[in-house]
Amino acid sequence: MDKENLVNTDQFKRLKKGDCLLVNWNEKAEVWDKSMKGSMLYKILKIQKADTRSDYPDEIILRVKGNIFFNFRLFVKEESNIIKSVYLCRDFEEVRLA
Repeated sequence: MDKENLVNTDQFKRLKKGDCLLVNWNEKAEVWDKSMKGSMLYKILKIQKADTRSDYPDEIILRVKGNIFFNFRLFVKEESNIIKSVYLCRDFEEVRLA
């Protein structure tokens, strides 16, 4: 599987619905949802503005059940305490998604 480590805002702004992300959750993520542990693959369901004052969409919805999402602006600023790293995955047809 070809992966790109997402570390800056420009990389996240290029994402679109249907892209596959590998999210490495911090141990603290389990407090919100027991399924958020270790590394998980997700297909992006939606990208939306977390705040109406935002200039661009910055919240990535990964799964509706369990309300799994994250704000990439906080992640890039290292203000997110639930995500260790995020990768854009290519060539993932045979990988089972969360």
